[in-house]
Parts: sequence; C-alpha cells; structure tokens
Amino acid sequence: MIKTPAFFRVAAAAALAVALAPVAVRAALPLAAAAVPLVAGVELGIRNVSAPAGGTAQVQVAVTEPKPISTGDFGFDFGDFAGIALFSPGSDALGVAVAQGDFLTVSIVSPAATLGTDLDAPFLTVSKRIPATAPAGTTFPIGFLGAGLRLLDPSGAVYLATANPGSVQVAPGPSIDTVRPGSADLTEGSVVRLTGQGFTPRTKVRFDETLLADVQYVDSQHIDVVLASPVRMHGLRIKAENPDGSRTRYYSYERTQRQGTSADPILRNVVPLFSSRPGTDDTLVDIASVPTGLALQNLETTPALVHVELLAPDGKALAATNLLLQRQHFVVSEISELFNIQYAPSMVVRVTSHKPIQVMGVAIDPSGDVTPVVPRNNAAAPGLDPSALPPGLDPNALPPGLDPNALPPGLDPNALPPGLDPNALPRGPDPSALPPGPDASALPPGPDASAVAPGPDPSAVAQSPGPIAG
Repeated sequence: MIKTPAFFRVAAAAALAVALAPVAVRAALPLAAAAVPLVAGVELGIRNVSAPAGGTAQVQVAVTEPKPISTGDFGFDFGDFAGIALFSPGSDALGVAVAQGDFLTVSIVSPAATLGTDLDAPFLTVSKRIPATAPAGTTFPIGFLGAGLRLLDPSGAVYLATANPGSVQVAPGPSIDTVRPGSADLTEGSVVRLTGQGFTPRTKVRFDETLLADVQYVDSQHIDVVLASPVRMHGLRIKAENPDGSRTRYYSYERTQRQGTSADPILRNVVPLFSSRPGTDDTLVDIASVPTGLALQNLETTPALVHVELLAPDGKALAATNLLLQRQHFVVSEISELFNIQYAPSMVVRVTSHKPIQVMGVAIDPSGDVTPVVPRNNAAAPGLDPSALPPGLDPNALPPGLDPNALPPGLDPNALPPGLDPNALPRGPDPSALPPGPDASALPPGPDASAVAPGPDPSAVAQSPGPIAG
C-alpha cells in the first residue's frame, strides 16, 4: 500500500454508504438498472490550509492512494466560493459544478479514467474567499456531503469511498488568488503575475521543477515572476513563503469570468470545468435530452468570434447564431436561448471559431441534476466559414485586439458583410514575382538536365489572406 501523504488529516473515518439514488449532481456515464457492485476502496482527503483575512484559500482535494476514477459525484459544505479547477494526468477530465449558498456540488467525467491516478497533486481545487473581518485563528471546516459521494472505477463499479474533511484557518501570511497566465505553455523569458494578499519584498516564490530568472515584488498584492525555462502552467505547483515562515501552496489554472447570465434557473448557477486539453475550432456536442446547455470558454488574450449551428440528425443546418466570446471568459446558455427554436434529442450543436476555444455540453435531467456532456471534434470540416456569417455583422464594431482580417484560409471576399473592404485583406505571394527555375541549357556537361528540379509552379502557389492574428 502506498503511504498516505503527510499533509492529509487521515482520521479513522467510517466508510460512507454509497447512495445510488439521485443526488445534486450525478455522473454522466450511464449505469445499469441493476445494482452496481461495490469495489474497494478509495479515500479522499482535504488538505488543511490557512489564509489571511481578505485573502483567498485554495482548498485541495486528492486521493490518498492512486485510483482510476471514470466518474465522480460529490459535494461540500462550502461557502464564499471563488473558483474551481480539475486536474488529471491525461488532461481528459471535465465536469460541472453548482454553487448555491453554502453548498457546492460537483459532477466529473474522465473518459480515459486518468482522474485520481496522480498522488503528487490534487485532482480538484476549490478557492474560498476569506471575509476581511474574520479574526485571526478562526477556522472554517470543509466537509463532504456524505450521502452524495459516489466514485466509479473504469468498469462502472462503485468504489467504497471514505472522505476525510479539512479546514481553512485564518492566519497572517501570503495567499494566492489568481495566476496569469494560469494554463498556458510558456517559454523562457515569459512573465507570470501572481495576484493575492500578504506579499512582501522578501517573499520567496518557487515554481515546481521550473527555473526562475527573477522574482519582482510589485506590491503587497502582486508579484511578477520571470521564467528561466519553459513550463506548462496548468496544474503547476507554486509556493510562496514570507520571512516569518508563513507560506501558501497553489496549483495553477486560468481562472475565467462568466459572460452573461443564462435565463435557465439551473444553468445560471453552473460553473463548467473544462479539460486542460487545447481548445479546438470545430466541435460537436450531441443533444441527448431536453433541456441541454452549451458551455464555451476562451482562454486567449483576445476575443473569439464564435459561430454556433443547430444540426438535424442528418447534418442539415436548422438554425445558426454568432457570438463574441470575450477574452478569458466563459458562457453557459440553454440551447433554446441561442436559437429561439424548439429542439429535440439526437440533434447536434456545431461550434466553430476563428481561434481555438473550449466547448462542452451540460445535460439537465427531469429532477434538475446536471452532468457534463463530452464534446467531439468535427474531423469532417474546417473551422469557421466566414461566408456563413449573416449580413449585418459589422467587423468594425469588434473590440480592440480582434482582427477581422485574420480569418482562416478559404475566405470569400464576396461573402463578407458590408463595411469590410476585401481589398484590405493581406494577399499571398505574387506568382509573377517568384524567381525562375534553373536554366537547364546553362548547366555544365555531365549533370542530367532532366533531373534538375523545376522552379516553383505559379499555379500551385497558395493564395492566402496571410497569418492569423492573435
């Protein structure tokens, strides 16, 4: 048996009974109607952490020994919710969280069942805001909602699960609220900004297995870190320590903000937990039930122009709409909010974008439980077709940073909406300006002139609108 990490408060807790009745958030993978067998056993733990008044505490949830989890449902007594992230070695896990009052419920799917197999890092982090008026020494217990705890192994069998609670204690010292960039792949020389509380000019910062060129104190709420080696930020362990020995530990991710609010009373409280895989520019989401929600997220530093289509089972387009997804924002909408028409199971939503974004579905069952819907890439078609944009879209009204000319190759200038000058689009290379191929008659005796490669064929030169900005 693998030794339990020392930072967990592993008590002699009785195994929780597994409830197969509906819970606040249920698993997305189907279960057989017959009783599902229990398998031994998985133990979850919440690490005890501290944070200053007015700061943010990142609560970290992990398994005490590696267990592959394909589906997970659980909840917490958790108030002052500030953010949440998933981590899995295969970058495949995704889910949904619902924050209501002092309760937080989570449903997770890991198609490759890599969730829970990394003992060196949590599989879930949840951030809690500490009231500015909280006295030092105050303790906020963080416990699991026992009746809603359900974890499945790769075969669909239910683990016999034990959960150990943790706590957040109010104490002076550093705390990290956000890291930017939080999920990107960065190169040497990149600058990462830590935002939080309690930093000092002598605060030491460490990035796990990463060389740092410089740590620059900005003020008590900001530190800039210059990288001396490349690193993938998502899931990176970051430590900050003050001279008095107070310290904090934070697992990095890109925290995004909600864009708009769904009219659906359930979806308005849903926070999508996207996988850490790169976004795509052409994605399909299958509709298995009504209602269904669509969640989109843009991790980039510029807005994304998104085209959403509702497709019949035979692939025929039934409706379409466009939206501008702001940088570092996510949106959750019910399907009928997007298209204002009725839809049915077996239909498909297609999402295309001029830059990669993250996409997932959110299923809502009759009891109001929500589950993640795993998207699939559309390998049959390229990305956003600019000619599909309806007349009336004024690219000049797009916010700064979004280049309407940076549409993918294949652009039909005649399909552009009024106001966009096709003559302003960058052109590909001029074939007439290409140098001629070598003159075979000028070759010295000996070489076979027929074997000399001809010059570039002007007719084969790709006409492109130029590089994609951003």
